Amino acid sequence: MRPFHIFRTILSVAFPAIMFPVIYFLQIRLGYEVALFPLYLIPVAKLSWEFGWRGGVVAVVLATALWLVASFHSDQPYSHEWIRYYNTAVRGFIFTLTSITLLTFRQVIEQHRRRMESMRALLNVCHGCGSVQGSDGRWIAFHELNKITNDHTCECPSCTAEAEKRAAKKA
Repeated sequence: MRPFHIFRTILSVAFPAIMFPVIYFLQIRLGYEVALFPLYLIPVAKLSWEFGWRGGVVAVVLATALWLVASFHSDQPYSHEWIRYYNTAVRGFIFTLTSITLLTFRQVIEQHRRRMESMRALLNVCHGCGSVQGSDGRWIAFHELNKITNDHTCECPSCTAEAEKRAAKKA
């Protein structure tokens, strides 16, 4: 592994490792009047994005458990104790939805990236200016591609000959 990737991995773990305890202690310190629940979504999103579904599972479980423990420590009054667990389940569900949404979004981005690489293999595109190399070797600016009209839509020789015959009869 290259040093940059090691450093990036350490940062990917360090950020949530710092954020979770900070949010937890803020939640205990500020009490239940201040809702810090949305802040838990930041490290959940970071771990899900960087480490895939495994990171998402760890983040969801950790965020849900920390929220429950902080709920006990902040002495939030509930009319029934089951409400505390219901609130925890709801927050866990939101953490899970956040993780799943980000994982799905990342998968779509990766799929589009792979498609773009496949297209670049078929069509030579300049990464600097966006010009496209034609079959004759000329480079055409991307904004000029729409201006080029190509009446010849057939590809195989027999269809091309047939299309030319039809065009000659019309003329």
